[in-house]
Amino acid sequence: MSEAVFLGGADVFHLVHDRAMRAAGLAGNQCAFALELDGRLDVEALARKVARAEELVPHLRVRLEAGLLRRARWVVGPPLGRDRVRLVHSDGDLLASVMELFATRATSDERPWELVVLRGPLRDSVLLPWFHSYTDAKGAERLARWLGAGEGDELEPLPPDEELLRVRPRALDGLDLRARGALARAYNEHILRFARTPFVSLAGAARGRALGKMHFSRMNLSAEDSAALDRSIRARAKLAESGLMLLASARVVDGALRRRGFATAQHMIPVPLSLDPKAGSARMFGNHLTMMMFSLGRDDLADERRALATLAEQQRAIVRDKLDLAMAAALELVSVLPPRAYLGLATLPFGGEMSSLVFSNPGAVALDRFCGVPVLDAYPLPAVVPRPGIEVIFSKHRGRFSATVGTYEGLVPRAEAVAMAASLRAELFGEGGAAARGLV
Repeated sequence: MSEAVFLGGADVFHLVHDRAMRAAGLAGNQCAFALELDGRLDVEALARKVARAEELVPHLRVRLEAGLLRRARWVVGPPLGRDRVRLVHSDGDLLASVMELFATRATSDERPWELVVLRGPLRDSVLLPWFHSYTDAKGAERLARWLGAGEGDELEPLPPDEELLRVRPRALDGLDLRARGALARAYNEHILRFARTPFVSLAGAARGRALGKMHFSRMNLSAEDSAALDRSIRARAKLAESGLMLLASARVVDGALRRRGFATAQHMIPVPLSLDPKAGSARMFGNHLTMMMFSLGRDDLADERRALATLAEQQRAIVRDKLDLAMAAALELVSVLPPRAYLGLATLPFGGEMSSLVFSNPGAVALDRFCGVPVLDAYPLPAVVPRPGIEVIFSKHRGRFSATVGTYEGLVPRAEAVAMAASLRAELFGEGGAAARGLV
């Protein structure tokens, strides 16, 4: 990359949310890749490695240029080198460090990523915070894996430049404006069909209340329980792992809404879909994904088999009608709008709502060592966007399954969020009980 690169549709989507969050007094739309290490890291060697990486890869030096009358783009800036790596002393609580990071503006237009080494009492951890427009979870994982490969300050060979960056589906590149417009209209009609049934999110239920601090609660399964969950999912849903996760997340959020006196008619859940090849992708930069929108009604929440059938039917329709590509085309089409108009258009079909929750299951993290130090745990987390005000993020590392509930104190108190994260376990194992949840 030697010239400016314009942001793709998904990149702009995250940029619009960033500007809205900052306008609301929040730190912005950031993410973090968290690594808990089993030992101490050589911070000076890591800083030298990062400085060398910036020399090799111009996209590691970019800054964002965006204005009211200027299309957002990445331009190459001067290297930050050793200043890109920070050493911070901590008490060893990695999730608390992520929360503290998200309470500050760790990234910016001028500094879209950095590395934070957390020096705990017994061992180190590493955070790779990044501006959400810069890349997605898969790209951040590959960047962390490349920077952490080997020992000392040596870097592994890089793939060709054209394989490092992707901001839009290749399937859109060969389409003219008319064809893209037809795809965008198809996606709009798809959303309007869902919009015939209203819904309410936790942010909507707390309308007018201050958000308060962002916080996260995490549920970790042991290796034995994770293996048991895999067997349970295969027995109940064959390969529909994400379907069960969607249902469990919707049930937990629905319980929180009912405790507040809301029995929403449906839950609208966007599911990110990576457009990278299933194997062999080397992309590190750009949000190369689209989203599929799913709906679960109250009858679906009460019946696992019905819910899985509903989700499977919706997925078949998405594939048949190319709605995943249509969503990407729609994001490209509206990316030229000012942020206020963009958000207004996104929330118009549902009376100010965007979705019931943010859901993500980026899959297993394949990172066992970082700069020669064993990795005990690794997971990506995005900051919580104010609408819908809650996210459920699943991950797996070294065969161990985890789920994180992120929200705001003004919407869900910490104690309730901890209970929600714990209840995900019962829901995933099929032990939640529809009658006990008041769904039947």
